[in-house]
Amino acid sequence: VSLHSGMVLQEADREIEHVYFPEQGLVSLLCVNSVGGMIEVGVIGHEGVVGIPAILGGLSPYRAVVQIEGQAWRMSRLRLNDEFQRNRWLRDALLKYANSFMIQLAQSSICNCFHTLQERLSRWLLVARDASQNDRLQVTHDLLARLLGTRRASVTVTAGLLQRSGLIKMSRGEIV
Repeated sequence: VSLHSGMVLQEADREIEHVYFPEQGLVSLLCVNSVGGMIEVGVIGHEGVVGIPAILGGLSPYRAVVQIEGQAWRMSRLRLNDEFQRNRWLRDALLKYANSFMIQLAQSSICNCFHTLQERLSRWLLVARDASQNDRLQVTHDLLARLLGTRRASVTVTAGLLQRSGLIKMSRGEIV
């Protein structure tokens, strides 16, 4: 399937219908509070699976939104659960991935609480680059601000510091 920027793959607290295995692109896992504020808690690219709560028997605790378009394989939750029960190799691989993903979520939580915006933005850019396998990230400062839980102006200042240091190059809607 084609993944388009802004496409919602899963809603929080709803049953998962499909599981996605991205080949390219980037999917953000967002936690949304009761007043509509959100923060990104995880990123999934070519190395991962969107919908891992489906094999763990629960609802998705987050909203999964495509940030960088790409392609993915899609499988129904019911089919995946059947294969999960029958295929030991698949079960072991998905459980190992679930464990590593929980470690990533914990690291992301620590980062969001204790690191500076410059550190958080740098980490996001590195993770996004690795997950999407692309040096050109089609993202705006507004999107980064929403994902990092900060103001757009703060992202602009911080990204400017990274650019002046020669670490990134920015143009409208793109960071290299």
